[in-house]
Amino acid sequence: DLAAVLRAGKVPVATAIDYVIQACLGIAEAHALGIVHRDLKPGNLFLTRRPDGSPLLKVVDFGIAKVDVAGDVALTQTASVIGSPAYMSPEQVRSSRSVDARSDQWSLAVILYELISDRYPFRGTSLTDLAVTIATEPHLPLGEAPELDEVIARALQKDPARRYVDVAAFVAALQPFCAKHRDAAEVCARILYGDADRPTMPREAVRVAPE
Repeated sequence: DLAAVLRAGKVPVATAIDYVIQACLGIAEAHALGIVHRDLKPGNLFLTRRPDGSPLLKVVDFGIAKVDVAGDVALTQTASVIGSPAYMSPEQVRSSRSVDARSDQWSLAVILYELISDRYPFRGTSLTDLAVTIATEPHLPLGEAPELDEVIARALQKDPARRYVDVAAFVAALQPFCAKHRDAAEVCARILYGDADRPTMPREAVRVAPE
């Protein structure tokens, strides 16, 4: 998993973006079904290989996922905070039941930041301190990649309505930094909003507000 990759230190920017774009494509399949993962972190992104040896990232562990279809039936029925604190969005810190797919986008942005810098964008001396920092403080700038930091900053907006409208838009913003995925945003949008072979995502599950 990417947690094991991180134990060896940060990864090249293009490689990190490749991994996160692949994760976005994977999580788009869930979002298209109205499912919010709620626990995206490096340990839940497994790096495998295609037959030609190229990296293939898989999103795993939907154990605390929230289903936003059929009357908003949550797999976890409590209002308690659920997830991995360093990767949780401000709204998830407040209540795990109230999150939508834009919370997963936040987590993916944190993962990208960590892959590039080998540190978290938010720090705290305790769980409570970390939660307050996530909810109220700006993230620590990347420094070494200011243009990419602008993309990450958009995905880390405290107000979900100010983030990218969906993971396809997030992928579109990342594409210029990774030559391997020129059509990834288009593919992601097709996954999210349907073709003949996929169900159509409930629009309220992800596209809650316009840009």
